[in-house]
Amino acid sequence: MLNEVPTLNNSDLRAVLKKFGITGDQLDKDAKPLVRLRMCQALLGAAEAQALQAEGDALAEGIAPDKVQAAHTVAFVGAGATDGAAPLMFLQSRAMSLFAAINQLEPDPRAIVSDPVLAAAAEAAAGLAGLLHFRYEAATGGNEAEAERRLVERRLVEAGRLLQQAADQISDVFEMAERLRRPGSPN
Repeated sequence: MLNEVPTLNNSDLRAVLKKFGITGDQLDKDAKPLVRLRMCQALLGAAEAQALQAEGDALAEGIAPDKVQAAHTVAFVGAGATDGAAPLMFLQSRAMSLFAAINQLEPDPRAIVSDPVLAAAAEAAAGLAGLLHFRYEAATGGNEAEAERRLVERRLVEAGRLLQQAADQISDVFEMAERLRRPGSPN
């Protein structure tokens, strides 16, 4: 579990989101726990946008890329994920969020076919989340019962399958790009 971090109630979250120009109107349609989750996700998105801007500004000002990269570790402090297996849980959550975000983009209803790059990225994110979960279970010792061990092993196999699918899809994209580069190929 993550270390103790302050818990913001819905009123606190609304006040912070208002600073980012986000109103709770579109978030307040369901049960309080789901509303709180949506507001936290909106806050996360607003904070990530700020972080992206700050990263670009730092690079534009000539800050060394390795120093900019090292600044990413501060997210672990903010999340209370600084020791034990907590950083693994935090990373797994980020991978699951990435998977969910990619699936919001794909399939694009305007597209005739699905995007093979986004499909591969979604598979890779799901596989990464599975690998991180497996590593978290190993780090925490998990439940040593035989049934729990088999479940963890199945999760590892599933993560491997997803990553292999992603690798296969990436290979397909490279093959398609190569065919398009050949002379006489339709562009």
